[in-house]
Amino acid sequence: MPLTNCTDYACSDELGEYQENVCNKEFVGDFSAGVLFNCDSEIDDTSIEDGTAVQAEIDASRAKLITGALFTIEDPAPQEAESQVPCRPKSVTGIQRTGNYNNPNVNSGNDDFHDVLFSGKKFGGLLLYECTSNKNGNAQSKWINSAISFTGGLSAKPKTIQAYAGKFNWDSMKNPKTVATPAGIFD
Repeated sequence: MPLTNCTDYACSDELGEYQENVCNKEFVGDFSAGVLFNCDSEIDDTSIEDGTAVQAEIDASRAKLITGALFTIEDPAPQEAESQVPCRPKSVTGIQRTGNYNNPNVNSGNDDFHDVLFSGKKFGGLLLYECTSNKNGNAQSKWINSAISFTGGLSAKPKTIQAYAGKFNWDSMKNPKTVATPAGIFD
């Protein structure tokens, strides 16, 4: 007899398979570069691992490669609503996600780039390069396939390296997807 304590309207979402990492390999969140995709990008989940397709988006000015920077992904913040029915748990109505961005490549050309980046403009997605994983023979990156925006600006303090510092945010019920690093993009 099936369990009856889980009234759920997303009943078609199967858990899927689960597996432990091979040889107890664990990965750190070292993201040193990214590709930021405009909303008009033609990239999708099936083509994100194709270096030729990603390079075509960069060449067509629908994506921008950002190197020599630090990206992090913070803990997710589930948004919950109280059930209108007694004795039922809260429902997760969405998950707000954030990350940090720090780029020490401060120069006159990058001032204009970051003015637009931090203006509240929406972007179509972000591919983050896992430098440590790739260096250790695991060519993987994280793909955020959601509308994403950045806030921030120049940080310049005494005895500290100047940097464009900010946050990026997106809403998604799904985690960033682990994908194969597209060949030739971050080399």
